Amino acid sequence: MEKGPACALSPEGKGIGHGPYDEGKLIAMDRPKLTLDTNLIQEHLRRQQKAHIVEELVALARTGKVDLAVTRHLYDDIQPGPKNLNLDGLPELAIDEVGGVFRSDISVTDGPDMTGFDEFNNYYPIARNLAIERVGQRRAPDHRDWLHLHAHLLNQRDAFITWDRGILCLAPELRAVFGIIVMQPEEYLLDEQSRISSDD
Repeated sequence: MEKGPACALSPEGKGIGHGPYDEGKLIAMDRPKLTLDTNLIQEHLRRQQKAHIVEELVALARTGKVDLAVTRHLYDDIQPGPKNLNLDGLPELAIDEVGGVFRSDISVTDGPDMTGFDEFNNYYPIARNLAIERVGQRRAPDHRDWLHLHAHLLNQRDAFITWDRGILCLAPELRAVFGIIVMQPEEYLLDEQSRISSDD
């Protein structure tokens, strides 16, 4: 078990700010670390309508412009089995796997999982209630969504990329309270294209 970074939550509840960005300007970074939510992996592996968007991110990773990763909690969402998606090919897509939140039932003491933040765990019911008000109970984040976000925070990555409306609707609070940037992949790709255009 690894020890996670210090959680410098202020008394006002603002500003952990692990990322070295200013106002979310990821395009200024040489190789931002993007955490992909499960829905992007499912979209790509099932060759669904938005798979080409994930392929654009993969193309950036293969040229060293971004660092893509999933958290190990991906396996809570997609169980192994003959009828389920095969996750063995993720390394070939330049998508790494990072450790998650330490759980006594499945984690090992010398593994990559890290001790979580009490502050983040305690914020979950608040966040869920906010999401229920904004997008309804069915779309509000469940404990698996919160584990992905928690692992992203523990690994000090730069942006959490998702199509999940329940998470996206919490973007202002996640940024203000924990320094977590949440965005859709289309938004990141648009920023990247703007950077390329400005360099020309």
